[in-house]
Amino acid sequence: MNPMTSRRRILTAVCATVVAAALVVPPAGSAAPAGPRGGGPVGAVAAAETLAAGGTGRSYFPDALVAELGYRPGTHDGYAENPDGDCSSPVPLPDSFEPACRTHDLGYDLLRVAHRIGEPIPSGTRRALDRRMAAQMRASCTDNGCRVMAAVAHTAVAANTLRQRNGAPVEEWFPW
Repeated sequence: MNPMTSRRRILTAVCATVVAAALVVPPAGSAAPAGPRGGGPVGAVAAAETLAAGGTGRSYFPDALVAELGYRPGTHDGYAENPDGDCSSPVPLPDSFEPACRTHDLGYDLLRVAHRIGEPIPSGTRRALDRRMAAQMRASCTDNGCRVMAAVAHTAVAANTLRQRNGAPVEEWFPW
């Protein structure tokens, strides 16, 4: 059998397993939202939407939002990111995906802040963050194998977003 065909079958099987698990298992419950520590709006959703739209830099993170996040976002190639984020995947991903994962982690942290302080999260915001991650991953690729892995990663993340009803990401440990 052709080694490339074998790899595609393995990637397809991994993707199908992750998607099936994500769609079948309901998410764990989350705590009720609490008010912001600073007592006013912090702009978590606006920052998440700016990040998802490809906004660069960190100027759209007011001090109140940084306080709610609990860390100051860093940057890589102009994109804001969680400096301690990573690609939390049950399968190994290319190292070139790490900046995209850190930006995606920051976006998810912003949605968690929004949920915690009671800021409504539009249904398309989380999906837009997932698409931004996929675009950054694809842009980091130099070969077709990498692009396949970017598609697999995006499919798994998008399925989990659907499973968690497009809202605030709930931290869970695979395989749930």
